[in-house]
Amino acid sequence: MMTNAMFDEFVQLFVFFFGLVGALILIYGGLTAVVKILELEILKKPFNYTDIRRDFTSKIVFSLEFFVAADVLNTLLTPTMNEIILLGGIVFIRTFLAYFMGQEAKEL
Repeated sequence: MMTNAMFDEFVQLFVFFFGLVGALILIYGGLTAVVKILELEILKKPFNYTDIRRDFTSKIVFSLEFFVAADVLNTLLTPTMNEIILLGGIVFIRTFLAYFMGQEAKEL
């Protein structure tokens, strides 16, 4: 049977995992964008800024989903009213960013 301490450790493992995945996606997207910009400017590869921006924006939006998941799981461990209000604010801001970045990506 799972105790409270075991449950907390289990959830904390996934909080860390989802945060790590979100960070890795964001880093990958940023590095990919930098490499493509350098290839465009220095090597004159057939990239354009609109495609680079769209790809990077989609990586940012995708990484935000993992960060929200990590925040939701983290709130399971400390469900105080302060934490719930903080989570609500974080989810709102990240959802707001994801929505408008998604809209921008569609326009590109």
